[in-house]
Amino acid sequence: MERRLKVVRELNKHYAVIRTDILETSLSMESKVLYFVLSIAADQGRDVNDDMLKELTSIKTDEILYQALDELAINGLVKYNKLTGIIELID
Repeated sequence: MERRLKVVRELNKHYAVIRTDILETSLSMESKVLYFVLSIAADQGRDVNDDMLKELTSIKTDEILYQALDELAINGLVKYNKLTGIIELID
């Protein structure tokens, strides 16, 4: 069963700013790429699914995808509600 994920971001300004400072962190490359893909999806108001995220990030498996998402959540970059499938980017 394909899960739909909704990516949202609360904006304080008229435009979104993608945080490039995460490039300097010790996050895995998968997490960094996933963050940028989620940022673009949120800024465009698009819903994504697991397969789309894997294709756009070149992540091969669901396990690695969700490890990257967990790493972003642990580091305070996203909030992820597994029940609703909503990923909220934290600016």
